[in-house]
Amino acid sequence: MMVRTILCPMTRPQTRIPMISALLVGVLINVGCDDADIDYQRRVAACQQVQLGDTEEVVRQLMGEPSRIDISGTDKSLQYFVPPIVPTGIEIVLGDTGRVEFVACSDSHYLKEKKQP
Repeated sequence: MMVRTILCPMTRPQTRIPMISALLVGVLINVGCDDADIDYQRRVAACQQVQLGDTEEVVRQLMGEPSRIDISGTDKSLQYFVPPIVPTGIEIVLGDTGRVEFVACSDSHYLKEKKQP
C-alpha cells in the first residue's frame, strides 16, 4: 500500500502538465487567429474604399504596404495577405497609366474597368 500512496501523487501532476500545456497552446493559437481575422476585416474594409482610377499612392495610403507585387507587361498587381482559409486574395491591379483598373477585395466585392476595343 505504501508504494501506491507514494506513486499516486507523482502521476497526477505529470498528467496535468500536458493537459495544461495543450490548453495554453490552444488559447494562444485562438488569440493569433482572432488578430489575423481582425486585420483581414480591416484590410477588406480599406480595400472597399479603393476606386477605379486611384493612383498607387492612394492605394498604399488606404491599404498599407502590399505583401507581394507582381508585374506582368504593363500591369502591376498589388497583393495583400489574407488568412489561409480565405479562398480569394485581396488584389489591386494598376494598368499602364499607373491607375487602378481592377480591385478584388473578396468573393463578393470586385471592380473592373471596361477596356475600350
